Amino acid sequence: MARVSNKSEKQTKTTAATTTKKATKKKAAGTKTPKKSNIPAIKRPRSMSLDSFNEYMATLTVNLEHRIAELEKMHDEKKCPHKAIQHLRSMLKETEYMQKRITPLIKPKRKQTDKKNNILMKKVAISPALAKFLQLGKGEQVSRSEVNSAITMYINVKNLDAVPAEKQKWLKRMNPGGKRNLQDPENGSIIVPDKALSELLNYAAYQKKVKAGKQVWNRKNKATGEKEDKVEDSDRLTYSVVQHLLAPHFPKGETVSAPAAAPAKRGRKAAAPVVEEPAESEASESSSGDVEDDEE
Repeated sequence: MARVSNKSEKQTKTTAATTTKKATKKKAAGTKTPKKSNIPAIKRPRSMSLDSFNEYMATLTVNLEHRIAELEKMHDEKKCPHKAIQHLRSMLKETEYMQKRITPLIKPKRKQTDKKNNILMKKVAISPALAKFLQLGKGEQVSRSEVNSAITMYINVKNLDAVPAEKQKWLKRMNPGGKRNLQDPENGSIIVPDKALSELLNYAAYQKKVKAGKQVWNRKNKATGEKEDKVEDSDRLTYSVVQHLLAPHFPKGETVSAPAAAPAKRGRKAAAPVVEEPAESEASESSSGDVEDDEE
């Protein structure tokens, strides 16, 4: 009986081992090793440039071609379209990504105006009266930007420590120590000129013109966006009016990109531009000007 039971145990063990091996083989046969995909992976560049974008587009094109081929094969085999939907969603995401990143590359860059050709930075001849006011030498030229800085400092200097190094010369000439303040105490946008500034700007003629109703500004209507003529009813002096009254002290006919003067012939010197002294009646002859509204 003992021998029979031992044989039975051996047979049972052998049968169990055989069954386990068969089951393992079946599992191994059922588990398929994933095939390596021939579809190139899409790698998004960290920084978008023209070269990296072209490379990205080439990879995306090949990727889409492979995916379309897979979809056609799946359609022929009548398989579940779930994978096809995943492919389509993936392609949609890549297309959206491409559209977002290509926009900055296609958008044209704005051309920056060269400061040397800018009329505000170009040094020009000025009237003798303005040259005397700015304490400049005879024939010395200056840019409109420098004149604006000098006049602004003559009127008031809010913070002496904030004046840049390139404008320190105007501070020393026009308002040493920043002691002068010609701004209205109640409204800083209004200027109360002294005798020297009034004579330079011919402010008395401007006041007469306003009083007579002949001072007309051509201003932009914020509601319609079109320019309209508006009669000035106040003779207050603001910074925009100062710019208008300084215009006669500069040469006329200047443009932003003025062509260079022709070279002088041998034996002759090129004539310097002449700016006539603004007459007292000159400010009253012009009837309009483009001046922006001042903030109250």
